[in-house]
Amino acid sequence: EGDLIVKSFIIDKTGDLTIRSINVENDEGLSGIDFDLFGGRKISNEPEYEFNFKSTETSNSSGEIILTDLSPGMYNVTNLDTLGNSTYAYIEADETVPFELHSEENKTVTFFFADKTKDSVLAKITNAADENPIEGATVRLWKEGFDQTVLTSANGFAYFPLPADPPIILEKATYTIEVTADGYQDYTGEVVVDGLVEKAIALTAL
Repeated sequence: EGDLIVKSFIIDKTGDLTIRSINVENDEGLSGIDFDLFGGRKISNEPEYEFNFKSTETSNSSGEIILTDLSPGMYNVTNLDTLGNSTYAYIEADETVPFELHSEENKTVTFFFADKTKDSVLAKITNAADENPIEGATVRLWKEGFDQTVLTSANGFAYFPLPADPPIILEKATYTIEVTADGYQDYTGEVVVDGLVEKAIALTAL
């Protein structure tokens, strides 16, 4: 009689992924942002790597894309260079892209955007040694007739002008920007406001 051949297959359990599109000005979700996504399980090596998930997804009215039952693996956003729309410019994500989704993981990745049609300043404060964002740094933007101070978010962002009713409008002008944070040398510099201005500031530890 023939031998019985038994083969075992290991199938990884799936995971869930939420993509969030957030306005850095007010932390509100942005709808209508298109993401070209691919990743998951590799199904072919020829002629290029092929994966079992490839799709263009659009953020909903809450600024979210919710994807369930995805294969674990690496996922990439292939349109990062053009991500956004006629009003909002992509700034960065809260983790490195591509990112990994693990089996049975419920993962959220947040992508930050800013209004590029508005005279504004988006400061990103980081540690000069490792480029990690500094949360809770005090950032002051001022000139004659304008003076605002804000603490940086968990991702090191400080956005000006602050929300107000009625809204405060930044003039096209040169402003002084000052940054202080515990354990770091103080920083003072200038920024010329004309549309959305992104200002990267790296602080040196004491």
